[in-house]
Amino acid sequence: MDIKHELDSMRYLEFAIRSKNRQLEELKELKTSIRSPVITGMPKCQSFESRDKLEELLDKICKLEREKADEIEELVDKKAYWSEQFRGLDTEESTVMEMRYFESMKWFEIADELNYGNTAIHNIHRRALANLKKLINS
Repeated sequence: MDIKHELDSMRYLEFAIRSKNRQLEELKELKTSIRSPVITGMPKCQSFESRDKLEELLDKICKLEREKADEIEELVDKKAYWSEQFRGLDTEESTVMEMRYFESMKWFEIADELNYGNTAIHNIHRRALANLKKLINS
């Protein structure tokens, strides 16, 4: 198992979920702009066309919501697993790992928050990865 790849996959899942949230907001805004069919002197084909567009849009929204729900479930499972693994690390290592992979913080943000230099944060991260590998393989 490539630990770093597995940990990075959580960050990318979070990005994917955020992206789906933005897409859903856009689709929901479009939904309100589609006019419902008007039963007046308008030709029926235009009313049906409007209804078809609305149905298509609702299908897209449902599909995106299902995908997002699946990704959220996967992310929750991964975070639970890695949270358990991080308990085997010392406090400094687990803090850096949680900030990086659970909060998706950038390296310089972690360094700034913990009042360390970038090199120290990278060294702690490297040490944490090595310790995780030992914990998982034992």
